[in-house]
Amino acid sequence: MLEQRDVKVDLLALALLGLTVFLGASLLSYDPADPPNKLVYPLRSVPTNVCGRSGAVVSAVLFSALGVGAYYLLVSLAVVDALLLVRREISQFLLRLVGWLVSLFGLTTLATMALPHWSPGPVIGSGGYLGAAGWGLLEMHFASVGAYILVASLILGGLLLATDYVLIRLLAWVVGWPVKGIERGVARVGWARGRRMVKRRSDLEPYACLLYTSDAADDLLCVDLGGRRII
Repeated sequence: MLEQRDVKVDLLALALLGLTVFLGASLLSYDPADPPNKLVYPLRSVPTNVCGRSGAVVSAVLFSALGVGAYYLLVSLAVVDALLLVRREISQFLLRLVGWLVSLFGLTTLATMALPHWSPGPVIGSGGYLGAAGWGLLEMHFASVGAYILVASLILGGLLLATDYVLIRLLAWVVGWPVKGIERGVARVGWARGRRMVKRRSDLEPYACLLYTSDAADDLLCVDLGGRRII
């Protein structure tokens, strides 16, 4: 099995893993008071970011450019790295990259429109400069309702291109799981009713029973050998 491994792909996956861990630690330990930010006074001379000055700079740049989209970038890198580590081939890489960029644009724009004050740090807004630019462009040409519709379409369309319909299969599983639960519940009720009927019939073995059907339900008409009606 080791003979089937590709050293170049494995090295790329390990490098991407290191980058993902670095970005994750930098974003999670982001502090607006760390240099080079000038959002808080007084400024710290020494950054508190766990990745040092490099982590403070990278997190500040990502949050300023993408806002909450920085977390989307982090999760996407982790997914790609996992696919490389398990040797899953990523087909049509350029098409998937375009779809991911479209979904990133839609997500940052939606964050700016729906949660303008929920920012991880930069004053530009929750979607960063990219979201602010997208919001201004859409508001200019489509107004509020049209902008929301177009943004939702961009996010869904981009995810479909980037994930190869994994999103549809996931939604089908989420919707189908409760339906299967209901079907199992109905089957158990029917099985329990069948057991009660079998037990009832076993108790009436000394009698001659006829199954008759009415509009309301199925029932048993039993008489003993002497002709007396029991049920």
